[in-house]
Amino acid sequence: MEGNTIQFNLKEELVKYFIFWKWILLSLILSILVAFIYLRYVSDIYATQAKIQILDQSNNTFKLPTNAFTIFGENDKQLENEIELFKSTRIFNKVIDSLDLQTEIFAKGKIKSIEVWDTAPFKVIWGMSHDELEANNLSFEVTLLENGYQINASNTIHPYNKTNLTLSIPFNIILKNDQPIKVSNYFVYLKNKKKVIQELSNNLTITKQGAQSNILKINLKGGNTSKINTILNTLIGIFDEDGVKDRQMIYKKTIQFVDDRFRFLFTELDSIENEKASFKKSKGLSFLEADAGVLMEKNYSSKNEVEKIDTQIVLSDLMLNAINNSKEHELIPVNIGITNEDINNLSSKLNEVILNRNKFISDGGGKTNPMIVSLSQQSTLIKNNLKSTIFTYKNTLNYQKQQLVKINGLSYKDYNRIPDNEKSLRSIERQQNIKESLYILLLQKREEAAVNLAITNPTIKLIELPNTSSNPIAPDRSLIYILAFITGLLIPILIIYFYYISNDKIQTKSELESRISLPILGEIPFVESTESKLIKQFDRSVLSESFRILRTNISFLLSNNKKQKSKVIYVTSSVKGEGKTFTSVNLAISMNATKKRVILVGADLRNPQLHTILNFDRKNNKGISNYIFDEEMHVDEIIISGSDEQLKNNFDVIFSGTIPPNPAELLSSNRFLELIEILKEKYDYIIVDTAPTLLVTDTTLISGLADAIIFVTRANFTEKKLLKHIEDFQKINPTISFGILLNNVGQNKIYSSSYSYSYNYGYGYGYEKNYSKKLPFKFKFFRWLRSKKMN
Repeated sequence: MEGNTIQFNLKEELVKYFIFWKWILLSLILSILVAFIYLRYVSDIYATQAKIQILDQSNNTFKLPTNAFTIFGENDKQLENEIELFKSTRIFNKVIDSLDLQTEIFAKGKIKSIEVWDTAPFKVIWGMSHDELEANNLSFEVTLLENGYQINASNTIHPYNKTNLTLSIPFNIILKNDQPIKVSNYFVYLKNKKKVIQELSNNLTITKQGAQSNILKINLKGGNTSKINTILNTLIGIFDEDGVKDRQMIYKKTIQFVDDRFRFLFTELDSIENEKASFKKSKGLSFLEADAGVLMEKNYSSKNEVEKIDTQIVLSDLMLNAINNSKEHELIPVNIGITNEDINNLSSKLNEVILNRNKFISDGGGKTNPMIVSLSQQSTLIKNNLKSTIFTYKNTLNYQKQQLVKINGLSYKDYNRIPDNEKSLRSIERQQNIKESLYILLLQKREEAAVNLAITNPTIKLIELPNTSSNPIAPDRSLIYILAFITGLLIPILIIYFYYISNDKIQTKSELESRISLPILGEIPFVESTESKLIKQFDRSVLSESFRILRTNISFLLSNNKKQKSKVIYVTSSVKGEGKTFTSVNLAISMNATKKRVILVGADLRNPQLHTILNFDRKNNKGISNYIFDEEMHVDEIIISGSDEQLKNNFDVIFSGTIPPNPAELLSSNRFLELIEILKEKYDYIIVDTAPTLLVTDTTLISGLADAIIFVTRANFTEKKLLKHIEDFQKINPTISFGILLNNVGQNKIYSSSYSYSYNYGYGYGYEKNYSKKLPFKFKFFRWLRSKKMN
């Protein structure tokens, strides 16, 4: 049973929404139509991709065969730094200026305009430099004609290939070819360079191929495939060219330094050679003696070490002088022959920091920029460390030299046999050898730098050429159609859902059952025709069947009280307008059809409506108020017999009578109690149409006289919060049988379909041929669905 209830509720919910299937279908169609129109005219976005490899520059420089250290080896650059350089403003500026990306030309269409990149029949030449155009914005419409062009639909025709001064920025329109001009319209836009840079940066994506890879994937998005392909090619080329120029700057600086040292060394070598010639001439020396040769053979190795040390000391002095004579943030020579790795590494690191600082300054950063300040501080710190390292290295060399001199001092007696003149000569030759070695070394480095400057290798290797996708990456048509379908489905469903949850009126019997514990005696359908408000004794309409079922349920409700043959039934409601009088009259007609003696009593003394339904003149008919007020009046004087020609019914009626000023006091008098007792002796059923219980206390005062009280509620009228009042009223009279009647079911068109299938099944038995022909298709569907549910 519990499972069946869940299934029934689920079907009821589906039916509630299916009532609006036309609106839901219309919403789906409109939503998909909007998506179609949007996709029809929205601009497609394409993507182009290229792959490049960042080359290791430390292995790309030319080196002569030597054991000395090269000054051109660079440390591997981090890929993150390369990505930032790739997306730097300086690189973007070069690309924008190279391709004139500030200028955009769109072909005018009926609904949308399409950018023409390389297919535009003309080119716009601005009368200002790139620097002057950076912060400018301008847009205008161009109409091409055979003999010239018009601007912004003006009548003035301007000739081609001549400067136009009509706008804030002078410009010139040049035709690209000599083919006949077709009359067409174009939009020309001059965009702010910062905006173009921002758009380019937003559309450019650079990622690493892998964690251990030095390959970068570059993606660029845009609406014109030819344009984004050209931009990406140019961007890669300018980035590579920028890296090449950086290395060439170092090579040029090295050549300049070596050339300066050449002039100094040449002068020193010439002076030493002249000194040596003069010394030999004055001393008459020609060659070393045999014993001196043997002695020199023994001490060769130690002297060779001393020469190396002296060479390193001289190179250290040269390096130190170059550092001291250089400007604050100027590149210094590296790897000039000093064998100390710390000095070489610090020199390379200093040049790298100076290059990075200079790049940030060229990108537009000020000296107060945190990055530039940091790099300046690093440069100063590294230079001081380099000086300190050179001083330490010289002290170490001097110490080593002192040790070697001490070793040579042990053989001093042997050296006494060597003429003092020979000693002086060797000193001169040693100075000569040092200068010659240094000269040859610098000459070799200059040749290396010259060769590398001439054959500078590229910074990157293009692995995959820019390749544009054949299909647009945006908009996603499938996703948009799916979202449109979901939106078109959800919007009406949500509207319907909020309508149902915001409706505070009782609509269906199931709602009534879920909110009140009292028995539901029946449902009265909505009747459009005013002429069919009252049923007839042998009427086969749905309305008649509903009152027959109500009559049967009331009989079951009163079956517990079998002591009294006469039953007093109150028909009341919470508020005015719920149909209690309508229910009272039709219930009396239905009760009378069972051959029972029935009388209908109008006890609503404040707002009597019984005479209106039965077409009686209230002023000419005495009633309850007259009977209670006039103690001499007999009951028969206020009873209108059912055989009356105007009444045209078989049951008797007592109207309310004259509207009194104190109805509550009249009803609570003994006369009303006596009236009910008298009627019980004459009739089987006494149906009393009483006043609404929420508005007045009339019904509450006489409720103890009733055997059963029927509360009439009205669909789409009775508020749900009033049901609490009905339950409270029942608690005041716990011994009286209570029942709820739902009136006017189906008046609300939203709930009418749900009512039709359920109600027709219950009350249409035996009359399907007459009634089903009048049902529209959707009602027949609901009846079929209901029958499946019941089965």
